[in-house]
Amino acid sequence: MADRGYILYRAGQSQQGIAVLKQIETTEPTFLSPHLYLSSIYVEGKDYPDYFSETKKVAQLRHDAAALAIVNAAEKGFAAGGAREMWESMLAAQKKFYLQGELPPYQLAQTYSQLGESQEALKCLREAYDKRDAAIVFLRVDHSFDGLRDDPSFRELLARAGRPQLN
Repeated sequence: MADRGYILYRAGQSQQGIAVLKQIETTEPTFLSPHLYLSSIYVEGKDYPDYFSETKKVAQLRHDAAALAIVNAAEKGFAAGGAREMWESMLAAQKKFYLQGELPPYQLAQTYSQLGESQEALKCLREAYDKRDAAIVFLRVDHSFDGLRDDPSFRELLARAGRPQLN
C-alpha cells in the first residue's frame, strides 16, 4: 500500500498518494516505507518542517545515529538561516560521516547539487556509480539533480547508469 501511495503521488495524483501514505503512517507508525516516501515528498516540495519530522522517524526506526545527526544539523541550519543554511549545515554533517565511511557518496551528491555545486555533485555521482551504490538507479528521477540535467557530464553518467556494468 505504501508503494501504491508513492506511485500515485509520482503519477500526478499527489493528494491521493499523500493521503494513502498518511493513513498507513497512522495505522502502522513503525512501518518504515511511508516515512521514507513522505520524507522524499516533503523535501522535494520544500516543506522542510515535515521533512525533518519524517526524516527523524526514518533515522529512529533504522537506529541510524548518523542520519539523525545529519537531520538535526539540517534543522538547526534551517532555523538559523533558512533553506540555504539548512543545506550547508547538512553538508558539513554529511562530510564528517562520509569521511568515516558511514555515508554513501550519492547522498553527498544530492546535497552538493541542492547547493548548486555541480562539479562536486558530479564527482560524488561518479564515485557512487563506480562503487555500485544502489541509489544510482534513482538518478533519472531524483529531483535533487534537476539543476544538472543539461550538463553533458551528467547526461553521460545517466546513460552509463542505465546500462548494466560488465566486469
